[in-house]
Amino acid sequence: MLKTFFITCVLIACLYFGARAQATHRDSVARIAKADAKKFSLSSADLKKLRAHRHKTSDYFKPSPSTTADAALLRDSDYVHTFRRVAYHHTRGKRTVAHGVIIGVGSAFVAFCLLVALVPAAFLPGKTE
Repeated sequence: MLKTFFITCVLIACLYFGARAQATHRDSVARIAKADAKKFSLSSADLKKLRAHRHKTSDYFKPSPSTTADAALLRDSDYVHTFRRVAYHHTRGKRTVAHGVIIGVGSAFVAFCLLVALVPAAFLPGKTE
């Protein structure tokens, strides 16, 4: 009876602590890949080609020894996959100057329309009884 109880406790402890273990290598590699991908940038010619086609799996986002902190990580599939994913999303999120101009002019136009609509209403003579 005592042996069974002891074995059961050991098995429960192994399962409990085994379930709480973390994959530290994968997490640290992913963290390094995200940091390296944030520094990644495409040339203007490659960026124009990318905007025309939007291929997420293209070779534009392959990590190279110049873009990685440690060249040994280039053989790690988790690193390469995370780097490509983060580099693509980082590049896709970049905006052009024209985008900023359009947003700025649109905001100024809306503010001007609100000003034109609200200011005369404040100075119109109201009914005085």
